Amino acid sequence: GYFNTALTYLDRLGDYPGVEPDFVNAKELERATIFYDMAVAARSGANRNEALSNAETALSEFLGKGEHPRQSEARLQLGKLQMLRASQMLSGEPTPEDKVAARESYLNSAKTYDSVVANLRPKLEAMRGANINTQQEPAKARLREQYRFQYMNSQYLAADALKLAAKTFDDPAKEGKKELDDALARFQNVNKKYGMYPVGANAHVPMGEVYELLGDSGKALDQYLKMLEEAEVDALRESKYLASAGVSRMKLQEDPKKYQEAIDRVGGFIRGIRLNERSLPAVQKFRLDVAKAYIAKSKDESLKKGEISRAKSQARELLRDASNVPGP
Repeated sequence: GYFNTALTYLDRLGDYPGVEPDFVNAKELERATIFYDMAVAARSGANRNEALSNAETALSEFLGKGEHPRQSEARLQLGKLQMLRASQMLSGEPTPEDKVAARESYLNSAKTYDSVVANLRPKLEAMRGANINTQQEPAKARLREQYRFQYMNSQYLAADALKLAAKTFDDPAKEGKKELDDALARFQNVNKKYGMYPVGANAHVPMGEVYELLGDSGKALDQYLKMLEEAEVDALRESKYLASAGVSRMKLQEDPKKYQEAIDRVGGFIRGIRLNERSLPAVQKFRLDVAKAYIAKSKDESLKKGEISRAKSQARELLRDASNVPGP
């Protein structure tokens, strides 16, 4: 298959003339990326674990070589690997031991992302003072942009890892409050500093999720609504589906349930789902949470039969579309 062909190519790099030395020196990083993709695509637990193990070994070998322009990229990959390992531990019906192990993996991932930030901060500061000319030094300009993206993204991912670590507790608001407070402060910082970039704008959703875990539905709703007010650009679409799901959940938590407010605010997104978005996890969550708003409406006996019938029909349609997507 594709993965084995790519691995074979990397193994034979020395046989091909004209290959850039930097690419050859980063061979193990490229191998790790392929193994990571293999793990994501794997259908069996055994194959997934083998691919993850191979990816971790390849990353360790690359990072062990010392300083390299792509070292931060490798650490980002390691953080992703630790996040994936944690999520695998929580699949199915995790035991208390699985949850502890997953929490540790998430916390290690946060530390990995923090190391990327610490490594890149002085480099970016030096580049800022160097006054790089993008026309005369395009390679340096590209490297600066790469570092800047990794620097911002690592801050977001570290906060996300802390949020996910807190969720492994049976009572996140109580047992995981330290991690949730830390995650919230980090997301707020990302949103404040980088709100003009997708990574900053997207932070509204995890901030809403943290507030939701802490039991503050008012502040959670505020963040979800702020996400929906962001610009209509492709880089924010998944977050808007998640925010719409969040609005529905928060409105249904009110007493009485404000199902119509939820439907009026996010129902329009149903017709906007693109063909290439239909199987996205964010869209699945959107369908399920918005379907609950229509179900709540269908149970309101004060409505006319026609309204109840239409609400039932819309709920069935959302749930049918969700069930047609392969996966758990």
